[in-house]
Amino acid sequence: MVQTPTPVPDWLTDDGDRLTFADFLQYEDSTDTKYELVRGFLQKMPTATMLHVSICQFLLYRFREICSDKELGLLAGCDVSVRTEDKTGRIPDVVVNTVEHWQAAGDRQGGAAFHHGETPALVVEVVSTNWKDDYLLKHGEYAYIGIPEYWIVDPQRELIRICTQTAGEDGYSHQDFKPGDTIKSVLFPQLNLTVDEIFEPILVEEMIQSKTELQQELEAEKRRSQQLETLLREKGISLDELS
Repeated sequence: MVQTPTPVPDWLTDDGDRLTFADFLQYEDSTDTKYELVRGFLQKMPTATMLHVSICQFLLYRFREICSDKELGLLAGCDVSVRTEDKTGRIPDVVVNTVEHWQAAGDRQGGAAFHHGETPALVVEVVSTNWKDDYLLKHGEYAYIGIPEYWIVDPQRELIRICTQTAGEDGYSHQDFKPGDTIKSVLFPQLNLTVDEIFEPILVEEMIQSKTELQQELEAEKRRSQQLETLLREKGISLDELS
């Protein structure tokens, strides 16, 4: 069944009536369509495929695992606008930012957004039909506002491009990763992840179940060890004597 695209009101495409960023955060329509703001104009985001959604959920889960280390002071999330120009707001598939910036974004009225001065530490874009946006436009915008690390995940080309920017430098340098490669993140060197895992993502529900089962096994083993230690002590046997 072919769906008829929801028309954007004429006043939104009139050069004299461009939306401000504040207007964009308050904008709603009667559909589930997501929009980005591009220099004052609403731009529809492509409908995500199942693979696109699975990759996003998988990466979000993995980044949240890394960010669970409270010493990092970071959180990973999605569905938040990143202001890259005065009248431009992008919505990356995954965003990593400080706890303080996430709190500020959530406290504001309208849609959640990171404003100027609340630059994310890392963003991920999973490429769909708008590949030029990800490789060219967003690449330039994210570099301009100083996002240190930008991932372009391209299922069609089976390519992951990690763009990095050192403080004080203009623009990104990048490294490409293909099937068989292990990802190397400057921001998260402890991240153990391969290209194949990303393009053949395990369902997040399965990952959670597997992690839960492992925790249960470890807890059961700990209880058995404690029970054995108690039994030996009752018999007057020291664990030091057995070692």
